[in-house]
Amino acid sequence: MAAAATSPQEATHKKTAKNPISMLKSLFTSLPTVAQLVEDPNKLLPLISKLLGLG
Repeated sequence: MAAAATSPQEATHKKTAKNPISMLKSLFTSLPTVAQLVEDPNKLLPLISKLLGLG
């Protein structure tokens, strides 16, 4: 896909490769945000447990 996007033989190959590459780029740029969403609750759950007397 990457080769087709950078030096395509035909316009259709470039068009076909463009969508998956765009999706991968957006996926990798959003990873830090997703990781933060998972990390924050893991820090909060022990504190909430202590507050409620469960931990």
